[in-house]
Parts: sequence; structure tokens; C-alpha cells
Amino acid sequence: MYLVNLNETTVTKLVVGIQRRTHDSLKIDYHQTKPYIYWVDSYYGTIHRTCYPCYENERKIEEIITKSSLYHPHSLAIDSEHDNIYWSDKNHKSIIRSELDGSNKLPVLNSTAGIGHIAVDSNNGWIYFMDDEIGSIDKCSLDGNHKTIVISDSMLTRDSRIVIDSTGGRIYYTIGKIIRSSTFEGKFTEEIQAYRHQYSWNKITGIDLHGEFVHREITMFPKVNYQEFQISNHPPYVVSV
Repeated sequence: MYLVNLNETTVTKLVVGIQRRTHDSLKIDYHQTKPYIYWVDSYYGTIHRTCYPCYENERKIEEIITKSSLYHPHSLAIDSEHDNIYWSDKNHKSIIRSELDGSNKLPVLNSTAGIGHIAVDSNNGWIYFMDDEIGSIDKCSLDGNHKTIVISDSMLTRDSRIVIDSTGGRIYYTIGKIIRSSTFEGKFTEEIQAYRHQYSWNKITGIDLHGEFVHREITMFPKVNYQEFQISNHPPYVVSV
């Protein structure tokens, strides 16, 4: 795992020896005020964390949700406002909430089909998530209530990534090789970027926001490329790396 300083174009190695069995990217999130970076491996169903910023000799990998547990996380999001982890769980077909060390696990929302990638809007108190039941992006309150369909699109899948722009009031999400954007109400949908390639296995496996740029990870089997492109006519964004 590397830390990329986009202002100084420097790269710092944070973690080595991360066990992986898939070409999809690890879902990474971090705490806004505490020195923790979290990541989930959907293949093994684990959640780990490490410290940053901290001294290198203090940095260690902590396993928050283990492979042998009853849970199988698929995606995660950190609620820095309330010091909670939210993750979508394959075994339970639900969204689980825990404390930052993985303790006090509590299901907050159950699904009959399955839940894909998630994102948390701490400022407004919402969880956004991919609902496999009908192919939609839904939202619910942080306690799992007030579930509402925001975006219904037959092309959405469990692998569709979601990122929230709390400042601009928009949702960015992926559909295969396409990035689309909608308001928090699911209106004024735009296809802002499409990556067109002859091979069907190429897809966008990661997306994030920084400044006026969207950063995307494209898996071009067996390689992974990281690219950025600028969005016009939208305000600055908050990054979640």
C-alpha cells in the first residue's frame, strides 16, 4: 500500500505483504481526525487497519475482522463523526456497524439479496449503498432507518463503486467502464467519463475525488492503471483516499 502526495507528487510505502487473491482493488478508507487507514479484502472477508501519520517503527497491521469470523465484509466506510465502521457483509446480506477496533458489531440494515459497495455521508447522516435486489443505489440513515431508492439503473451491479461529494451534493458511481454522476436525489444524471476498450474484462475498479479531479483505477487484466481527469462546471471536492 502506497501513499501518494498529489501536491508534491511523492510516493511513500506504507504497508507491504498484503495478502490478495483478486485483481479488484482493495476498498480503502481513513479516519478524518484519528491516525487510522482501513482496508477490506472482499475475497478473504477481512478488515485491517494501520496507523498514519505515525512513526514507521510504530506502524503495524491490525486485523479488525478476521477471515475465520462469522462475517465476510465486501466494502467499508468510516464514519469519522461518530467513530464507527460500516461495512456490507456477504454472509449476512446486511450492513454492519462496529466501533473502530471492530468491537460491538451490530446489523443496521438487512437485505433479501445482497449489498455491494457503500459510502457514508457523515455530514448529513446517510449511508449510500448498492442494493443487488433491484439494481439500485439506496440510502438509509446511520441507524438503518428511512431506506430510500436514490438511483435505479439496470446496469448497476454489486461491483459498482460509489463515492460521495458532500460539498457539491452529488453521487459518483461506476458501471463497468463508465462513471456517472447524479444529485443526492438521483436527478440530473450525467455520464461524465467512459473508458472504451476492445476487451470486455477491462473495468473501473476504483474511484475517488480530489479537488476538481476524479481518480479512477482501471483493471486491464493482468495490469492495473491509475488515471485522473478533470470535471468542469462542478465545485471543489472532498477527497477520500
